[in-house]
Amino acid sequence: METTSSASSSLLDSSFDRREVALLAFGRRTSACPDLPVLMQDAVALIAEVVQAEIIGSGEVLEDGETLFLQIDTSGAVEEFDGPLTERIPLRADSSMAAFALESGQPIVSADLEHEERFRDDFLLQAGIRAGITLPLRHHKQRFGTLGVYHRSPREFGLEEIEFAEIVAHMLTAARARLQLEEKLQRQQQLTTKILELADSLIVVLDAQGMIVRVNQAIERATGMTAKNLRGKPFAELCHFPEGSEAFAATLSRRLQHESSGNFQAHLDSTDRAPRVAEWTFSAIAEQKTKVPLLVVTGTLQPERPAHGSAQRDSSSWAAEAGTADSAAAGQADGGGSSSEENGTPRSGAERRTSPRKEYRYTQSIAPIYGGVIPSRNRFFSVKCCDISAGGVSFFLDEAPDFKDLVVALGQSPSLTHFTARVARVVEKSEGNRTRYLVGCRFTGRVHF
Repeated sequence: METTSSASSSLLDSSFDRREVALLAFGRRTSACPDLPVLMQDAVALIAEVVQAEIIGSGEVLEDGETLFLQIDTSGAVEEFDGPLTERIPLRADSSMAAFALESGQPIVSADLEHEERFRDDFLLQAGIRAGITLPLRHHKQRFGTLGVYHRSPREFGLEEIEFAEIVAHMLTAARARLQLEEKLQRQQQLTTKILELADSLIVVLDAQGMIVRVNQAIERATGMTAKNLRGKPFAELCHFPEGSEAFAATLSRRLQHESSGNFQAHLDSTDRAPRVAEWTFSAIAEQKTKVPLLVVTGTLQPERPAHGSAQRDSSSWAAEAGTADSAAAGQADGGGSSSEENGTPRSGAERRTSPRKEYRYTQSIAPIYGGVIPSRNRFFSVKCCDISAGGVSFFLDEAPDFKDLVVALGQSPSLTHFTARVARVVEKSEGNRTRYLVGCRFTGRVHF
C-alpha cells in the first residue's frame, strides 16, 4: 500500500513539475513579444501537450463583431479530415462551443459533444471530435478569440487540466493586451513626433512641475539648444516672464489643476542671439492612461528684421533699436527736444524701433557700463520700464543718462537674465513741475554673472 501511494505521489509531482516548467516556458515566450498568431499557436500547443489532447483549434472574432472564424488541425487524427479545417459561423451562444465560451466568459468543458445540451457544434462533430476544452480570450468587454484542445472520443477532464489551460489563456490575453498597448503607444509617439517635426510653431510639453518633457525642432532652431539638453529643465530657464518666474509657475499650477487654457507673452532665450518676444498659448490636459496632468505650450515668435538691410546678423546686432511706448512723447520730443548728442548719448524724437513693442510696466534693474567694464551686482539700481520689444527695452530715469552702454536685468530674482544694451534714444518728458527722461536702448548681447 505504501509503495502504491509513493508511486502515485511521484506521478502527481512529476505532472505538477511538468506544468510548472511549461508555464515558465510560455511566460518567456510572451516576454519575447512574438506576433499574436504565433503566440496563440504556442499557447494551444502547450495546453495540448500537458492535457495530452489529440487535436488543437482556435477561433478569431472578425471585424464585424458578429462572425467567428474557427480553425482546427486534425492532422493524423482522422483520415477523412486530414489537415486544418476552417469555418465561419455566427457569434451566437448556441451556434458552437467556441461561441458559447465567449458568451459565458468561462472555460467550457464537454466530455461528450454528441450528447451536449447547452449548444450544438456541428463543425466539431463533423471533424470527428467528441470531447474538448474551449477557452475564451477576452479583455475587459472585448472578445477577440478562443483556444481549443480536443479528443476523438468521449473523455473526462481533470480539474488540474482545466485550471492549467485557463492559466495559459489568461497569460495569452494579458500578453495580447500588452502588445496592443505598446503598438498603440508606438503609433501615437510616431504620429506625435511627425507632427512636432513638421510644425513651424514653437511647441513645448511640460509636466505638472513645469519641467520640459518634450520640444519640437522649431524650439531647437530658435534657441540653439537640443531637445536632449532641454529635457528635464524648468520652462522658466527657457523663457523669462514680465511677472517673474515664481508668479508664472503659480499660474501654470492653477491651470493644470483645472485643466484650463490661457495666453501669455515671454522672451525666448537663445544661446547665440538676443532674446525674442514670443506669444504663447498653453493648454492643460490629462494623459489618457495615467491621468498625469501635462501642459502643452505653443508659441509664435514675433518677426524680426535684418539690421541695416543685411540678411544676416552677428551676435551684436540681433536687436532692433528701441524707442518709446508713447507716440505723444515722441511728438513732444520732436517739437522741443534737442537732436544733439550729450555725453555721447543720442537725444532724438524719431522712432527707431523696427520690431513691434509691447507695454512693459514693471520694475527691473540696470547698471551703467563705464570704460567697457561690466558692472558688479551692487551697481544695479531699479528703474520703471515703459515698453519692450524683441530688440530692446525702454525705462524712465530722473536724470539724463551719462552713459552709452549698460546691463539690463530682466525677470525676477533669482531667475534673472542679463543683457548688454546701448542707449539709442532719450526723450525728455515734463510732468507738472517734474522732468523725467524716457531712455530707449537696444540689446547687444548676453552677459552671465
